[in-house]
Amino acid sequence: MKNNWLGIPLLVAALVACPQPQPQPSGTLSSIALTCTSSSIAIAVTSTCTAVGKDSSGANLATQPAFTFNSSDMGKAFILGGTVTGVAVGSSSVTASSGGVISNSVTITVTTSTQSGAIFSKITTGDYHPSFRS
Repeated sequence: MKNNWLGIPLLVAALVACPQPQPQPSGTLSSIALTCTSSSIAIAVTSTCTAVGKDSSGANLATQPAFTFNSSDMGKAFILGGTVTGVAVGSSSVTASSGGVISNSVTITVTTSTQSGAIFSKITTGDYHPSFRS
């Protein structure tokens, strides 16, 4: 009779090397809720927008992902890192996204500036930044 004991360590090594099913991570991003402190701002005035990632049950994620903010018309309402600045009279829809998930849209209406002497300079990157003259 042959000794089959040599095959057992090989079988154990093969089973250990096989990928094991991984549990689904809890807290997978399912939706994003976007809110802004003000939906109507004047030229050169800012509003803060906050994005909150939620799981499939609607609960806030314990660890929030990084969000990318977007404005449908950066010439009217410029947004960077959640801070939206009024650039020109009109309106723009802002959203936040992460991992292919897009938030609800918030309409920002930009009205005439309440600041006298407000000017905007377009720098080489194409970003608009408010500056004021006294």
